[in-house]
Amino acid sequence: MSAVANGTAASGRVLSLLRMERELLAEAARGADPRAVLQLLVELIESYAPGATGSVLLVDAGTRTLHTLVAPGLAPGFSKEIDGIAVSESSGSCGAAAACKRTVVVDDIASDPLWAGFKHVALRHGLRACWSTPIVDGAGDVLGTFALYYSTVRRPGDNELELVEVAAGIAAIVLERERALERAAHEASEREEIDRRYKTLVEQLPLVIYADALDTLSSNLFTSRQIEDLLGYPTEEWRVDQSLFVKLLHSDDRERVLAAHERTHRTHEPLSIEYRLRSRAGHYVWVRDEGVVVKDELGTPLHLQGYLLDISAEREAEEQLRRQAQYDPLTGLANRAHFNERLEHAVATQRRAGRKTALLFVDLNSFKSVNDRFGHHTGDAVLRTLARHLDGVVRGGDTAARLGGDEFGVILQGIGDPHDASGVARRLQQALADPIDVDGKLLRVEASIGIAIGDEPQTLLNEADAAMYRAKANPGLDFAFFDPDLDEVALVRFRRIGELAEAVERNEFTLHYQPIVTLASDEVEGYEALLRWQHPVLGELLPGEFIPLAEASGLIISIGQWVLRQACAEIARLGESRGRAFGVAVNVSAHQLQHPDFVEHVQQALEASGLPPSRLVLEITESVLVGTADAEARLGLLKARGVKIALDDFGTGYGSLAYLQRLPVDIVKIDRSFTAAVDTHPPAEALLRAIIGLADALDMRLVAEGIERATQARLIRRLGCDDGQGFHFGYPAPVTDAQTDV
Repeated sequence: MSAVANGTAASGRVLSLLRMERELLAEAARGADPRAVLQLLVELIESYAPGATGSVLLVDAGTRTLHTLVAPGLAPGFSKEIDGIAVSESSGSCGAAAACKRTVVVDDIASDPLWAGFKHVALRHGLRACWSTPIVDGAGDVLGTFALYYSTVRRPGDNELELVEVAAGIAAIVLERERALERAAHEASEREEIDRRYKTLVEQLPLVIYADALDTLSSNLFTSRQIEDLLGYPTEEWRVDQSLFVKLLHSDDRERVLAAHERTHRTHEPLSIEYRLRSRAGHYVWVRDEGVVVKDELGTPLHLQGYLLDISAEREAEEQLRRQAQYDPLTGLANRAHFNERLEHAVATQRRAGRKTALLFVDLNSFKSVNDRFGHHTGDAVLRTLARHLDGVVRGGDTAARLGGDEFGVILQGIGDPHDASGVARRLQQALADPIDVDGKLLRVEASIGIAIGDEPQTLLNEADAAMYRAKANPGLDFAFFDPDLDEVALVRFRRIGELAEAVERNEFTLHYQPIVTLASDEVEGYEALLRWQHPVLGELLPGEFIPLAEASGLIISIGQWVLRQACAEIARLGESRGRAFGVAVNVSAHQLQHPDFVEHVQQALEASGLPPSRLVLEITESVLVGTADAEARLGLLKARGVKIALDDFGTGYGSLAYLQRLPVDIVKIDRSFTAAVDTHPPAEALLRAIIGLADALDMRLVAEGIERATQARLIRRLGCDDGQGFHFGYPAPVTDAQTDV
């Protein structure tokens, strides 16, 4: 557990004990009978120790026996039977605690020898554990015992032992105070000793105890010595300067705190508030202020009594969590979420004032090469340097943020002229012109900047991004303002990404299935699932028109999950309706394979559909494998669960043979470029024959793609290829129209 968490837990225990003490002392101040006060003590302890039943026994000095004073939760029969128990080291938990003057813990009454003569009584009343602490006066004499009983066998934790000991200490104060009051007329010195002990107890607590007058300044009557440790001002200074409290209040808190105090003075309701006080050293300390109006026996309000608890550590932890939620940990700039909030606020504020907001979208050029050549450590150092440049050139009140990767944004409020925005862009480019020194390496980094001016947040962001792409495409431009004619293509791209984000929820995606045929028998053994987007305006869109956007925006993860679930479910249902099992091949992108939950996504799709893992084929291209460092491990996990792996578009890359050797591939799909001319061009037939021979040697199943003519199908079948796919066998169609026979 962290230091902050430990401090918070300790503060909670202290607060609980203080609230308990406040109630007890208020009862005593009203002149309540000690028995009533101690009964309240027992009830309060029981409320803070769930499952516990408490008792207070008093010692008869003449007979050296213990007698029940209060035990509201114990059965009267039990209290009666143990009344008069001897103060002895062998007389149960309480007798032993009184005799030994120390806490005695019995975690199992049934087996502990201390209870040998009394366990039958306890067990009959359902009591199994008892912890007892002696109540000792200032002279060291035992006045009685405070005990907690439990109906289960158990040992106390440190907090519970502390609770029992604190209860015994409070009971001692109550009993001694009563004795002192009885002798007050002629033993005033004894009462002073009790007050001194009470003061000592107060001063040992990890907080400040105070008493204030019920006036407009909350003038101080008493402050415990801990105030000097907390704020640096000694108690004498608090007594002399009655306005010190008001002077030390943080200006942002003063009105709120004084109003709360005034309300408590007027209504006598408890005070509970958090605020900041300035220390002598100049820093501010967060405190929690809890207080209650103390009244005399006639109900006349006397003063406000309470405590101040230092909660700076808690506030610091809260601030740290807030910063983690709103700021980028690498650069210290606002993150994208906080940037969006600031943009909304800036636009709304400027719109009310009749002004516009400018947005700069900054993207580093060729930053990937820095990471690839020098490593991510150097790349991170470059990003931190750029962040400092951004902070150095933006105006007061503006916001700089890291939007992700090597993209940054700057919000400029109150723009009266585009010249103001271009001035910031020029200063930023000048700052970037200087080489950056990272571990002795001088690096030059250039950036492309897009600028948009307007009064609608999302439009501003899209337009600035579009202008940035134009600046990047024209190396001579340091920055570019958004131009609706020149940047239309980029805006269409942003709109399409926004539409993609909603397409799954709107049920705009469908899957078409193209049959995969066993060439030896011309039977359909499975299908390749092909995604289609039924765009509400543009009609049906093929994957090439939107998958690159889905990958660039990260939406491919949610879309890919949908494809897996839908394909498995539809093919499982198709098999049930036709009375035979079919397989399904699903294309997987690099982003999906890189996702930490990809294996789980596949497993969830299989479990939800009931499709056997052996009927699912994941199609991976060489480009996907190049971009995924741990592809071998993840594919190995899926293969171990029965899923088949296919290498798609075989032969079109540079390292396919190496992947066949390294990866757990079951199926090789020959690219259509090898089958297109196989029946008309002899060298193509020879090359295909070689590929089929390689697959046979590696014991891998082959699927020839792009078969469009019967002559192709006959020749490829004769060469020994296992399966075929192409328009000759069937066109992609919804599952309801999918061919099951050729």
